[in-house]
Amino acid sequence: MEEDLLAAWNAFWAAWSAVRASKDLDPAPLQRVADPDVVEGVVALFERQRESGLGPVETDVVTSARVTDLGSDKATIEDCVLLSLSFTDTVGVWYQADLANGAQGWVVVSLFIPSGGGCVPEQMAEAAIAGYDAYYDARETFWDPPDPDHPLVDAVLSEPQQGFIVGLLEEHEARRVALRGRPETHAEVIEVRSPTELVVFSCMEADPDYGLYDLDTGERLTDEPSVREGQRDLESAVMVFEGGLWKVADLQGQVDFACEFAPTERGLPSV
Repeated sequence: MEEDLLAAWNAFWAAWSAVRASKDLDPAPLQRVADPDVVEGVVALFERQRESGLGPVETDVVTSARVTDLGSDKATIEDCVLLSLSFTDTVGVWYQADLANGAQGWVVVSLFIPSGGGCVPEQMAEAAIAGYDAYYDARETFWDPPDPDHPLVDAVLSEPQQGFIVGLLEEHEARRVALRGRPETHAEVIEVRSPTELVVFSCMEADPDYGLYDLDTGERLTDEPSVREGQRDLESAVMVFEGGLWKVADLQGQVDFACEFAPTERGLPSV
């Protein structure tokens, strides 16, 4: 039954996309998968867009719904729907929907947006944050000693960050120095740019041993400033989905910065 329910939810969004892309806003596709009140509300939204000068819009839709209540003839779904060319300021739109099972099968009878501030699908957030943490785990391997050709470099990094890191690894390999120290990350997703790109924010506890070390003597070098007790660093990371993996494509940060560990108000709700 749940499989039929999710199929009906996806059919609703296929119809939603078809009507939005149509020249005459023909509601027929929606009428087969939604209650008249829902159809009326969706068409009214598209009409307002047309009145503002926006013509037919081709929309890519990615759903990742979970069923929060399921009966024989009624059900509730929650989903962070990813919409290319969204009608809001964010790609991820948080929906709660009620569906009813009747002669037409499952149809959407109500549609509600709990918050207009955006969202991130829960599995997407977990996987991207795992990819972010994987970078720091891998860094301990490919940077001690530095190995620009190590397979983990490609597994956790994407361009342009990969090229930047490879350049540093080549420099450190020539100098025979290693980068050591892994911060304790506290990451959350703050922006979804597409189904394959998002931004992670992390307030990190700096490792007291962080720094560059001479591989021959073990001496800590002065290239990096010493970490003070209780130091926190703030970092944003652009994560991209490539080859079935979430990889770091860009890193920007502020050292020794007052910040709060996740979850914070900046983090998107995981739905």
